[in-house]
Amino acid sequence: MLSKTTEAYDRGRKFEFYRDVASMQEYVLVSQREPVIETFRRNGHGQWAIATERGLEASLKLESLNISIPLLDIYDGIAFPPGDSAEPGELLP
Repeated sequence: MLSKTTEAYDRGRKFEFYRDVASMQEYVLVSQREPVIETFRRNGHGQWAIATERGLEASLKLESLNISIPLLDIYDGIAFPPGDSAEPGELLP
């Protein structure tokens, strides 16, 4: 889960370390402020692409494991504070 205090590190330096691991195929960041999951995938040329799943109706697809998990299950039991999630297309601070 991404917290406000570690998000910059998780997106930057930490991900940089993981990119150096040859066997690493996917790097997943899970927001704790809204139902949003970002998955970085390494393609066959060693380049990374991002897929963003947003909303409880979406599913997280982990191609390296050949599975799909509904965000509704990932965020089960979590109540998001009113006004804390962004409108579609709006970025959170």
